[in-house]
Amino acid sequence: MDAALFRAWLAGVDELTLEQRQEVHELLFGRPPEAEVVASIEDRMASERRCPHCGSNGVVERGRANGLRRYRCKACGKGSCRVPG
Repeated sequence: MDAALFRAWLAGVDELTLEQRQEVHELLFGRPPEAEVVASIEDRMASERRCPHCGSNGVVERGRANGLRRYRCKACGKGSCRVPG
């Protein structure tokens, strides 16, 4: 990128929304390690939706705790925020 183009891009940074600034920050510095872990756990739970206790597919979202989504099984009634075994 040439210097003039970079200065023009940099001048527009003040107009970015908070979400856009966070996206630029993540692009430049990477996600914080805890955000990577939370994203990994939530992606796995969202894709599998299986109860780690009874193996049923009847798992539904039920709030949040410590930054993680909480889940409750409709079949056995147990709750979890961990990745299925």
